[in-house]
Amino acid sequence: MTSSSTLKRRVINPDGNIGTFYNIYRDEVLDQSASIDKYEEIQSYKPVHCEFIDDSIEEFQNLLKWINIEGDLRVNILLKSELRTGVAALIDHQYKIDKYTRIMHYFCMYHERRILDNSTEAREHCKPIPNDLLATHIISAVSF
Repeated sequence: MTSSSTLKRRVINPDGNIGTFYNIYRDEVLDQSASIDKYEEIQSYKPVHCEFIDDSIEEFQNLLKWINIEGDLRVNILLKSELRTGVAALIDHQYKIDKYTRIMHYFCMYHERRILDNSTEAREHCKPIPNDLLATHIISAVSF
């Protein structure tokens, strides 16, 4: 996989596996049966990201943007066209946000699994996208 053909996206739906079909507009994993068992695993030593904000910071007004959720997905979450699970549930908090509220964003990534770099072998393991499936992408890597 070259970086020019790979789109990195923080998703709300944690159910995706390598090779599964994905609809980027609805953050929806479409077909778990297409999962690929052959992948390479990479140990990642990226630095941990930890940040605090309070109500005096502009990011406080748009928490989903602050945690790098793309604009189209933020709109879907706000319009409730998507389930508000995981980090998306942040906007459904039940407590009043005021000058005493502090929010911490903690993000770390230790592993990445991705489709093999050998394109011939990767093609053998990938299934074609069925026409009736509204897939826009195939998940080619998962970081955790």
